[in-house]
Amino acid sequence: MTFGTHANRAGEWPSDESATPLLSWRGAGAAFLLSVLLCWPMLVVPGPLVFFDTLPYLGDGSKVWRLALDLLEIHPYAAPEVLPGPGQGTAEAGTAAATVPDPGEGVRQLRSSIYSLFVYLSSRLPTGLVLTVVLQTTMTLLALFALIPRAALSSPRRISAAILFMAALTTLPWHASYAMPDLLAAGVVLCYAILADRGDVLGWGWRVAFLALATFAVSSHYGYIPLAAGLAVTVVALRLWRRRLAIWHVAFAVLPVVLTMAVNLVGSQAVVGEASIAPKRLPILLARSIADGPAHDYLLSACPEARDLEICRIMPEIPDTIQSFLFSTDGIEGLTSNELDQIRDEEATILWRSFLAYPLRQSEALFGNALRQIVAVGTDELYPPFDLDMERWPPFRFTEENRAEYAAFDVFDIVVKIGTALGFALALWFAVRRSYTRPEGVALIVCLAGILGNALIFGGLSAPVDRYQSRLIWIVPALALVTWMRQARTASDTATPIPRRSP
Repeated sequence: MTFGTHANRAGEWPSDESATPLLSWRGAGAAFLLSVLLCWPMLVVPGPLVFFDTLPYLGDGSKVWRLALDLLEIHPYAAPEVLPGPGQGTAEAGTAAATVPDPGEGVRQLRSSIYSLFVYLSSRLPTGLVLTVVLQTTMTLLALFALIPRAALSSPRRISAAILFMAALTTLPWHASYAMPDLLAAGVVLCYAILADRGDVLGWGWRVAFLALATFAVSSHYGYIPLAAGLAVTVVALRLWRRRLAIWHVAFAVLPVVLTMAVNLVGSQAVVGEASIAPKRLPILLARSIADGPAHDYLLSACPEARDLEICRIMPEIPDTIQSFLFSTDGIEGLTSNELDQIRDEEATILWRSFLAYPLRQSEALFGNALRQIVAVGTDELYPPFDLDMERWPPFRFTEENRAEYAAFDVFDIVVKIGTALGFALALWFAVRRSYTRPEGVALIVCLAGILGNALIFGGLSAPVDRYQSRLIWIVPALALVTWMRQARTASDTATPIPRRSP
């Protein structure tokens, strides 16, 4: 089978081989093997790195799978009967634990059904969560491979040095080993970087493949929807400015966002009977504004009189931190499902009124948190599992004390900061020297836009923590190293004298 207008002689999906030599079945195999190597932190820890949300993702995936089997009237095996409900993996005394949902409470929270299903099905194999992290890393690396030209593959020494740098000094291996959708944020950014320029030399097979990858990556987290929307605007604007915009560029830029929202609307209608783009989300934006002060102060002054706000009746005392508001019994954890829905419904109203009451404070908090997020890089919020056994439930546990047993987290927290700084310094050096080719420069612009958008969305609107920026900050060192690798070929071509023609 061939795709596009040209048949590839190696049986691969057609593309300009000088532009994308790693886009082939062999390249996909290389991405898989490299993903396995990048997961070396699993040997140190040991096991796939996890977070509090990993358990709820598994629980949600099990419920989605059971729903699909019920619709098809297929019951091939008896899965564990007790799984944590959405949002019900809790941390008490520093330990992640699963709680049994109360059937009368209804669905309290839903995460990405697509990613939850992916995590659940891949973890059901004997390799457990190992296959989960390797597969999502392979997909992300394949998107990076699309940005590597043939000229960058001429020096084995430079290729080896670049791989060693990325594996030892950047945040990539730590998030490659992370059983969370974090690394797929980089997949979102890289897919839009491909569309910005390199997509023009790809055959239609690879274009559709990266469209599918972008859609999967965007659908893996509600926060990636606005990230992708911002990148879509960036890509279309860049192409319009360069007068290289076609209808298919606009369609491929918009489709991942539109398809994700459509899936969420249909899925939420099927699961909870209510169509929503971000169904049963946590009211994180409200929690952020409360912690920053504007929403907290507004509610303190407005609640005695604002009879149209249910939160005033439901929560007479408003917690003043994100943790206490979202995860304590004094906050929304102590509410019924219906009460939590009421707070979700009026979240936008409270935020708008808080902004009108304190516009300067709210703006300062938003952009201040975003700025702090830009430089927040490290290994925080990565946890090693113990008692990892996917055949029982819960399949693993982890504690703060358990994390402290592994010095690698503290050591590499410093190492990745140094490596990231060196990578950015190299990228800046090439920019000053105007060393980037057009495709390299366009890709870097889109990726920097993605990094800034990520900081604004997750740091500014949620909370500035290491893992939000660390999951995609490694892209800049990677692109700088691609330029460095490509310069080996450029230097070789320059040093080779042009043979004179004989008279």
